[in-house]
Amino acid sequence: MLDVRAAWCGEVLSVGGEYYVGDDGKISSGSAGCAPEEIGGLSPDGLWSASVDTSGVVATLVARTGGGRSWSISNAAEPKWSPQNGPLALLGNLCAGFDLFVFDPTTGVLRNLTPDDDAVIVEYAWRPDGVALAVDLIPGADASPRRAIGLVQLDGGAMTTLLEIDREGELIPVGFNQSGTRLLFTYNPGRGFCDGSEPLPRPVTTLTETTRP
Repeated sequence: MLDVRAAWCGEVLSVGGEYYVGDDGKISSGSAGCAPEEIGGLSPDGLWSASVDTSGVVATLVARTGGGRSWSISNAAEPKWSPQNGPLALLGNLCAGFDLFVFDPTTGVLRNLTPDDDAVIVEYAWRPDGVALAVDLIPGADASPRRAIGLVQLDGGAMTTLLEIDREGELIPVGFNQSGTRLLFTYNPGRGFCDGSEPLPRPVTTLTETTRP
């Protein structure tokens, strides 16, 4: 079976590290030389680091490289830096709701960008310009259609629906091409979260400064 894991290499789609699809639509063998969106690590300007602590209830740790201010964001995971030296995005309120947060270490402000209090956001991907994020949105229990991919604006949190389906499962945004004109996504027919493998109830996502400037 073909390994269908895929990622954008600029404008070229690489599939499974063994094939890639060019702009002309032709499939070629070999590696296009790219990798999926990075989880955590250093910010693009190298001034901040993000990591996930799994020693207890999962938390995201953010610190200034070389020492200085640092924070712990409780019950938060999947940290991804903005590609334009902007804030850190992450998923929080896990199991209680699944919300999309952004944290700006330059100001120490944590914001919830979930467009609807009853909605659930399971995955997300930054747009290359850093001003919006594609999200896998599960609307409230009484909403239809049941699944959607939305585009959430970093400034204000307004969302535009890109695709929606009326069936169980998830529409997972994998990432954008370099110009931000095409979005790669996958469909997952089920959910593998909150299965009792971690202690419940989990804490509400909160920000705690652990080192003073």
